[in-house]
Amino acid sequence: MTRRVVWMILLGLGVIVSAMGIGRLRFDPDFLGMLPPEMGEVRGLKVLHDGFAREDELVVLIEGGEEDVGGLGEAAASLGAALEEAVVVKRARWRPMWEDGDAGMAELLGYFWLNGPEEDVRKQVERFSKGRERGELETSLEEVATAMEGGDLVMRAHDPFGFLAHPSMDLLMEMAEGTGGFESEDGMRHLLLLDAPQAVHGYREAGGWVEDVRRVVEGWEKGDGKGLRVSLTGEPAFSSEIGGAMENDMRGTVGITGALIGLLFWLLQRRVVLLLGMVVTLGLTFLTTLGLAGWIYGELSVMAAGFAAILIGLAVDYGVLICQESKVVGGGRDRLWRLVGPSIVWAAMTTAVVFLALNASGLPGIAQLGTLVACGIGVGAVLMLGIFLPFVARVRGVAVEREVGGGGAMRGAPGWVAVVLLLGTLGVIGWQGFPGVEFDPALMRPRESRAMEAFEKVKAAFPEWNQDAPRLMVEGGTDEEVLCRLAEAERRVGRQAGVAGILMPTGWWPDEGRQGENRVLLEEWLDDRGELLGMADAVGFTEEGTALAKGVMEALVE
Repeated sequence: MTRRVVWMILLGLGVIVSAMGIGRLRFDPDFLGMLPPEMGEVRGLKVLHDGFAREDELVVLIEGGEEDVGGLGEAAASLGAALEEAVVVKRARWRPMWEDGDAGMAELLGYFWLNGPEEDVRKQVERFSKGRERGELETSLEEVATAMEGGDLVMRAHDPFGFLAHPSMDLLMEMAEGTGGFESEDGMRHLLLLDAPQAVHGYREAGGWVEDVRRVVEGWEKGDGKGLRVSLTGEPAFSSEIGGAMENDMRGTVGITGALIGLLFWLLQRRVVLLLGMVVTLGLTFLTTLGLAGWIYGELSVMAAGFAAILIGLAVDYGVLICQESKVVGGGRDRLWRLVGPSIVWAAMTTAVVFLALNASGLPGIAQLGTLVACGIGVGAVLMLGIFLPFVARVRGVAVEREVGGGGAMRGAPGWVAVVLLLGTLGVIGWQGFPGVEFDPALMRPRESRAMEAFEKVKAAFPEWNQDAPRLMVEGGTDEEVLCRLAEAERRVGRQAGVAGILMPTGWWPDEGRQGENRVLLEEWLDDRGELLGMADAVGFTEEGTALAKGVMEALVE
């Protein structure tokens, strides 16, 4: 077996193995992947995103005018019903959970009471103990009649036993002021929260679900929602936009760069066969580099997706050099290799080293970009010498001698062009000065994002959605460890100067010690829950009004 055959076999196997890595490649649309992972702030944001951002929840903003004030709740209910009927969502929520007697809300309240301070549970049990329960229920009914605000009225009417008054509900109650956090203060904007019909994995699935929702929304806007404006935001909307933009950018840069290179190559060489050979070799270079990315990283960040245009622009230089030098040696493959091989290898090595130096950057996306371009340059050099050079050697005919002398009016033109460019650059710098540096984090956002525009509107209309206050992330290996760290964090932050207030979910975290103490008190009290609910009904609370209390009691005895 000749050396040439062995070389071609090894080259083919390398391309195949590298291309197999494409199956492992994924695009990461998370903008946090572009930030330095060693920074504590970035780690905290990643924990916050991974633990609390929901990939299966869309946030819908319904906007109207002054004539729609008071009616957007019904519009949200209509849109939610249309989405549920079309089976594009599992559940649509347009009002607080306690207004629907939601089982999830009952379980949450039961969890709070089970893990809360023992003194609060003891007060609750004593308040509705034998002989006192009827008087307390009548007092609760009077509070319903005297409630002045709509949100307060709704909550009291659905909470005869005061379960919503648990201290751990402060955060939720703060978000539920007025209209339950679903309608803006001016009444011209309303929120609708949508749960996906099944788990959403990746930006492609997210994009498909978002498009399904948009189709139903567009139909609704022509009927019941005529005159209203609907916007979508939330994790699925952002994920689908960023991931789709990554793919479009890659396709666009590859297409535009390839078209321009093909045009220039054609003007220079005027050989269709050579142009086709160049296109095939560049395609193999691009696919092989993507395969290597799959084996090396598995996921590419938004920033690294820009490697394609850089790679093609650099790799094509090797092919142009081979074609130009082949005009001298014609069909002599070995002579052509000796003429251009060392130059291409040396150029690839020096250029690759420069891009590999980008791995020193603190931004993972920049590091990925440098590694991929460096790998692509190496792959391009190997494929140009191993595939394109023999192809050119076979296509070329008799050598064409270099023209000596000549040049006419073009002689010395490059030098004049360089001088003109240098003087023009110095003039612009002297007139405008050096460009400044922009540190605005908004530069990390997509240039056009419907999801971001909708989110900005949500933040403007619903202050509780703003994230201006610093957030502290606490991690631990066990529930007990996290509970201790929460208490320690609350103690330390509370002592810091300039801290006006701190809200810590210490009552939200499971506490086995409290659970044991509270369970004894609650189980004994709730043995008579049927009688308690019956008395609430006799006092005047409706079945709907006692639904939440019934759910909480059942959750506590399970």
